[in-house]
Amino acid sequence: MNVGLAALAVLGTVLFIRTGIDERARAFFLEHVPLGTTTERFLHLQLGMLWPLVPALWTFRKGFYGRDRRRIAAACATLQAIIVTAVITMTIKMLTGRPLPHVPENAADEFHFFELATNRQFVRLMWPSGHTSEAFAAAAAMSVYYRVRWITVATHLIAVLVGFEMLAFNFHWTSDVLAGACLGHGLGRIIGNEFHEWASREEPPREALPPVA
Repeated sequence: MNVGLAALAVLGTVLFIRTGIDERARAFFLEHVPLGTTTERFLHLQLGMLWPLVPALWTFRKGFYGRDRRRIAAACATLQAIIVTAVITMTIKMLTGRPLPHVPENAADEFHFFELATNRQFVRLMWPSGHTSEAFAAAAAMSVYYRVRWITVATHLIAVLVGFEMLAFNFHWTSDVLAGACLGHGLGRIIGNEFHEWASREEPPREALPPVA
């Protein structure tokens, strides 16, 4: 992953906390966007997780039935980016222990490093945003693989909308979303590029499998 993106994720989080951006964003969305019922919030979370999968599954279907090796590789790149990013993101979440923003008692600068809590009210798995990191990983992987402008715009638009949803319904602090975008973008570019190089070979060996970044 790009060192600059990692630095942006960490330093951006510090900046958002110190300048009050996290707290002001939380107050704004709490005032203007209803939190909704538990069922509604659950549905929003599931939609946020499913949106990045849609381009990958659609591409895989088209490639499978059309016997298009490049499309299958593009789908595999996107799915691998999502899976790898999800694992790394969850590991970081467990190490940093940041609490939910929609609970008034929780402060933006509150982190519980190496300390987990399973109580629903005090879940500490917020930094970075997993939905956002996976959405940006999918967008970056597919963009780098195809290198076509409209695909880049479309996939990143989906990623931005996922990140905004995480903010609007106070699933995450603003800096969670920033960090998730940086993490996902960095990992997605690496994986997408590996698959692009693999699929671009003129005569790949029959036994070759898509690379695991």
